[in-house]
Amino acid sequence: MKQLFLSLKEAGLMFKGHTEQGEIDFILCETYEIGTTASVDVNTFETLFSDVAGQVLILLN
Repeated sequence: MKQLFLSLKEAGLMFKGHTEQGEIDFILCETYEIGTTASVDVNTFETLFSDVAGQVLILLN
């Protein structure tokens, strides 16, 4: 997962956001034409995709 997150960060697809739990990392998923975005926090992403992380990294490269 660490390599995946480094690749996402290099591509400009990660950012820090503030929540009730403090500052956490988010992954940008989509930007809509009207300027809004969809994102997911890193913890949720890890929970959902930890079993396929290696395959996702191959797609990003």
